[in-house]
Amino acid sequence: MSKILLTILAISLMLVGCGGNSSKSGGYEILNSDDTQAAVAMITEANAELRKVKTIYRENMGKTEELKSAMGNKEVQKVKEIAGNLVTQIDEGLTLGESAYQKVEKAKEMNINPTYNEYLDLKARAIRKQLDAFEYRKQAAQFLRDSFGGTDPKIVET
Repeated sequence: MSKILLTILAISLMLVGCGGNSSKSGGYEILNSDDTQAAVAMITEANAELRKVKTIYRENMGKTEELKSAMGNKEVQKVKEIAGNLVTQIDEGLTLGESAYQKVEKAKEMNINPTYNEYLDLKARAIRKQLDAFEYRKQAAQFLRDSFGGTDPKIVET
Protein backbone atom coordinates (compact mmCIF):
# COMPACT_ATOMS: atom_id res chain seq x y z
CA MET A 1 0.00 0.00 0.00
CA SER A 2 1.21 3.48 -0.67
CA LYS A 3 2.09 5.85 2.14
CA ILE A 4 -0.76 8.15 1.16
CA LEU A 5 -3.33 5.36 1.30
CA LEU A 6 -1.98 4.25 4.67
CA THR A 7 -2.16 7.83 5.93
CA ILE A 8 -5.78 8.16 4.86
CA LEU A 9 -6.59 4.81 6.46
CA ALA A 10 -4.90 5.89 9.69
CA ILE A 11 -6.77 9.19 9.69
CA SER A 12 -10.04 7.38 9.02
CA LEU A 13 -9.39 5.06 11.93
CA MET A 14 -8.45 8.02 14.10
CA LEU A 15 -11.68 9.76 13.18
CA VAL A 16 -13.65 6.68 14.17
CA GLY A 17 -11.85 6.67 17.51
CA CYS A 18 -12.60 10.38 18.05
CA GLY A 19 -16.32 9.78 17.83
CA GLY A 20 -17.01 10.55 21.48
CA ASN A 21 -18.73 8.56 24.16
CA SER A 22 -22.11 8.01 22.59
CA SER A 23 -23.65 4.89 24.08
CA LYS A 24 -26.20 4.65 21.27
CA SER A 25 -23.76 4.42 18.36
CA GLY A 26 -20.73 2.98 20.07
CA GLY A 27 -18.69 6.05 19.04
CA TYR A 28 -19.39 5.67 15.33
CA GLU A 29 -21.70 8.64 14.96
CA ILE A 30 -18.91 10.54 13.22
CA LEU A 31 -19.35 8.23 10.25
CA ASN A 32 -23.13 8.37 10.36
CA SER A 33 -23.65 12.09 10.85
CA ASP A 34 -21.31 13.47 8.22
CA ASP A 35 -19.78 12.91 4.82
CA THR A 36 -16.39 11.63 5.98
CA GLN A 37 -16.74 8.27 4.21
CA ALA A 38 -17.64 9.98 0.94
CA ALA A 39 -14.72 12.38 1.39
CA VAL A 40 -12.33 9.47 1.99
CA ALA A 41 -13.56 7.82 -1.21
CA MET A 42 -13.00 11.06 -3.11
CA ILE A 43 -9.50 11.42 -1.69
CA THR A 44 -8.74 7.82 -2.67
CA GLU A 45 -9.59 8.77 -6.27
CA ALA A 46 -7.42 11.89 -6.00
CA ASN A 47 -4.52 9.81 -4.70
CA ALA A 48 -4.84 7.43 -7.66
CA GLU A 49 -4.53 10.42 -10.00
CA LEU A 50 -1.51 11.69 -8.07
CA ARG A 51 0.15 8.27 -8.41
CA LYS A 52 -0.30 8.56 -12.20
CA VAL A 53 1.38 11.98 -12.07
CA LYS A 54 4.26 10.44 -10.14
CA THR A 55 4.60 7.73 -12.79
CA ILE A 56 4.71 10.31 -15.58
CA TYR A 57 7.34 12.26 -13.65
CA ARG A 58 9.51 9.17 -13.10
CA GLU A 59 9.25 8.18 -16.75
CA ASN A 60 10.51 11.60 -17.83
CA MET A 61 13.25 12.22 -15.25
CA GLY A 62 15.97 11.24 -17.70
CA LYS A 63 14.67 13.67 -20.30
CA THR A 64 16.14 16.60 -18.37
CA GLU A 65 19.67 15.22 -18.72
CA GLU A 66 19.02 14.38 -22.36
CA LEU A 67 17.79 17.95 -22.88
CA LYS A 68 20.87 19.44 -21.17
CA SER A 69 23.12 17.29 -23.34
CA ALA A 70 21.35 18.34 -26.54
CA MET A 71 21.58 21.99 -25.48
CA GLY A 72 25.28 21.60 -24.72
CA ASN A 73 25.83 20.00 -28.11
CA LYS A 74 23.77 22.77 -29.74
CA GLU A 75 21.38 20.27 -31.34
CA VAL A 76 18.51 22.66 -31.99
CA GLN A 77 16.06 20.15 -33.47
CA LYS A 78 16.69 17.61 -30.75
CA VAL A 79 16.19 20.27 -28.05
CA LYS A 80 12.91 21.33 -29.63
CA GLU A 81 11.72 17.72 -29.95
CA ILE A 82 12.58 16.77 -26.36
CA ALA A 83 11.10 20.00 -25.02
CA GLY A 84 7.93 19.45 -27.05
CA ASN A 85 7.55 15.95 -25.64
CA LEU A 86 8.10 17.29 -22.12
CA VAL A 87 5.40 19.91 -22.63
CA THR A 88 2.95 17.16 -23.64
CA GLN A 89 3.85 15.00 -20.64
CA ILE A 90 3.72 17.92 -18.22
CA ASP A 91 0.31 18.89 -19.60
CA GLU A 92 -0.96 15.37 -18.94
CA GLY A 93 0.40 15.51 -15.38
CA LEU A 94 -1.07 18.95 -14.80
CA THR A 95 -4.49 17.76 -15.94
CA LEU A 96 -4.39 14.81 -13.55
CA GLY A 97 -2.99 16.95 -10.74
CA GLU A 98 -5.64 19.62 -11.21
CA SER A 99 -8.34 16.94 -11.13
CA ALA A 100 -6.90 15.58 -7.87
CA TYR A 101 -6.73 19.09 -6.42
CA GLN A 102 -10.38 19.74 -7.30
CA LYS A 103 -11.40 16.50 -5.61
CA VAL A 104 -9.58 17.50 -2.43
CA GLU A 105 -11.21 20.93 -2.53
CA LYS A 106 -14.63 19.36 -3.02
CA ALA A 107 -14.02 16.97 -0.12
CA LYS A 108 -13.07 19.94 2.08
CA GLU A 109 -16.49 21.49 1.41
CA MET A 110 -18.28 18.39 2.66
CA ASN A 111 -19.65 18.00 6.17
CA ILE A 112 -16.58 16.28 7.66
CA ASN A 113 -14.66 16.10 10.89
CA PRO A 114 -12.65 19.32 11.52
CA THR A 115 -9.39 17.39 11.94
CA TYR A 116 -9.86 15.63 8.62
CA ASN A 117 -10.75 18.98 7.04
CA GLU A 118 -7.48 20.44 8.35
CA TYR A 119 -5.60 17.51 6.83
CA LEU A 120 -7.35 18.08 3.50
CA ASP A 121 -6.49 21.77 3.61
CA LEU A 122 -2.80 20.92 4.02
CA LYS A 123 -3.05 18.33 1.24
CA ALA A 124 -4.70 20.84 -1.10
CA ARG A 125 -1.99 23.42 -0.42
CA ALA A 126 0.75 20.86 -1.05
CA ILE A 127 -0.82 19.78 -4.34
CA ARG A 128 -1.23 23.43 -5.41
CA LYS A 129 2.48 24.10 -4.76
CA GLN A 130 3.42 21.04 -6.82
CA LEU A 131 1.13 22.14 -9.64
CA ASP A 132 2.71 25.59 -9.58
CA ALA A 133 6.18 24.02 -9.83
CA PHE A 134 5.10 21.88 -12.77
CA GLU A 135 3.61 24.94 -14.46
CA TYR A 136 7.04 26.62 -14.27
CA ARG A 137 8.64 23.51 -15.75
CA LYS A 138 6.08 23.57 -18.55
CA GLN A 139 6.83 27.22 -19.28
CA ALA A 140 10.57 26.49 -19.43
CA ALA A 141 9.99 23.54 -21.78
CA GLN A 142 7.68 25.64 -23.97
CA PHE A 143 10.31 28.37 -24.13
CA LEU A 144 12.97 25.88 -25.23
CA ARG A 145 10.61 24.25 -27.71
CA ASP A 146 9.58 27.56 -29.26
CA SER A 147 12.73 29.64 -28.92
CA PHE A 148 15.89 27.56 -28.62
CA GLY A 149 18.26 28.58 -31.35
CA GLY A 150 16.20 31.62 -32.27
CA THR A 151 15.91 32.66 -35.86
CA ASP A 152 19.63 33.25 -36.24
CA PRO A 153 21.67 29.99 -36.34
CA LYS A 154 24.75 31.95 -35.13
CA ILE A 155 23.04 32.46 -31.75
CA VAL A 156 23.38 28.75 -31.03
CA GLU A 157 27.06 28.80 -31.88
CA THR A 158 27.86 31.36 -29.16
